[in-house]
Amino acid sequence: MAERFLRQVPNVWDETKLLSGDPDSIVVLVRRHGTDWFVGAITAGPGRTISTPLGFLGAGTWLSDVYSDGPGGLTLRTQQVTSASTLTVAEPANGGFTARLCPATAGTTSCRTRPQPAGNRRPATGRPATGTGPGNRTAPRMDPGRHSAARFLDAVTGTPRQRAVS
Repeated sequence: MAERFLRQVPNVWDETKLLSGDPDSIVVLVRRHGTDWFVGAITAGPGRTISTPLGFLGAGTWLSDVYSDGPGGLTLRTQQVTSASTLTVAEPANGGFTARLCPATAGTTSCRTRPQPAGNRRPATGRPATGTGPGNRTAPRMDPGRHSAARFLDAVTGTPRQRAVS
């Protein structure tokens, strides 16, 4: 699930906004690529519920694929939202979430089933996505000490975040 999401994250952005933040405890960023928006949130400290107003979205109905830290690892939920909606995600201590938001179209139930955005950093090559042979791309190794949502935020923002030291 994590690799599938990371393949959807583009490397070129049309717009970036800081939605909210406090330097020592939370940051919520949103980035747009074409018609799709990517939200990333990361927290330091105790668990909390993160509420993110979606006023930056255009008119109409949108789909939201939300990836977040859960008790058993990474969780995924999809829901319909509008610009009047607030995305609410309960996060554990030092957790975070990321979401991809795309315009809802007839017959589409998730942003995951839509085509990848143009300019994606992982273009189709006709080769396997993993492997060690010549010409094969190797999936990136992820630091097992980092929360999965924190790794997603790193991908969305393009900047690795330091873990809070207790």
